[in-house]
Amino acid sequence: MRSLLKSKELRQLQIVEYLLETDGWTTNSELAVMFNCSTRIIKADLSELRKLMTELQFDAGYLGIRLTKESDFGVQAVYSKLLSETLVFQILEEIFSDETLSIEDLAEKF
Repeated sequence: MRSLLKSKELRQLQIVEYLLETDGWTTNSELAVMFNCSTRIIKADLSELRKLMTELQFDAGYLGIRLTKESDFGVQAVYSKLLSETLVFQILEEIFSDETLSIEDLAEKF
């Protein structure tokens, strides 16, 4: 499924994975180096992730950023939520939920 993700979506997934696996604080600069992008992109990604992943708590402070989650919200839930927001997933969902859709119908929807 990862191969269907755009680079931004994949990076955001990897950021969440990394933050979930890391107990301590991480800086935006460290994330930028790790994911080969600018700190501005990291900040934008984190802003989008905060809005999308309300079950996760992004703590930010002078030490950097860290992530905490509700006890019942695991990595699989993160994958499901992020993947369900992608255009590819939405198109596939339409195709499988309504087999009568034509290519023209899909083009109008997306």
